[in-house]
Amino acid sequence: MTVIFRDGLFAPESVAGFYRIGWPESAETSGRFDRNAQLYEVDPAEYAALAVPGGFQEYGFYDDDFSDQVASLIRAFVEARKPVAEICVGALPPGNAGVLKGRRATTYHVGDGRRRRQLADFGAEVVDERVVADRGIITSTAPETAVDVALALLALLMGEENALNVRRAMGFPA
Repeated sequence: MTVIFRDGLFAPESVAGFYRIGWPESAETSGRFDRNAQLYEVDPAEYAALAVPGGFQEYGFYDDDFSDQVASLIRAFVEARKPVAEICVGALPPGNAGVLKGRRATTYHVGDGRRRRQLADFGAEVVDERVVADRGIITSTAPETAVDVALALLALLMGEENALNVRRAMGFPA
């Protein structure tokens, strides 16, 4: 696994929204944890998927994750037909990148609905569901959906049966 931090820095708020997680294609590197990768160093061909967690506006999430560099990275994963999974407002950077146009998607549901309106403004068909998967892109409503998103991503990568086996092994209802 590679964790890519904003500007290569690690700070407590980074955990909330300034990183991207990729799963290497190669089994021999699957135990790797690299906190020093930069966005410009990521080659989607070397990864099986991209995960985009949400973040907090007060820590610059929207400034950083709406950058051209992040949008290019997201588009590269989608163009390579690699799964992209987002949690909570993590759906907004892919929306900004243009990859959710015409796709069913969801995002943060609490508050006045502004994040869902923002997602709709990016061209997504916003639906009121906890987790939405549409053509390799997974979106969700809130941080509490993280396990469901992970299992949906696992299903895309390893198949429904394997994801179901993992779900059961973790003690979740099937």
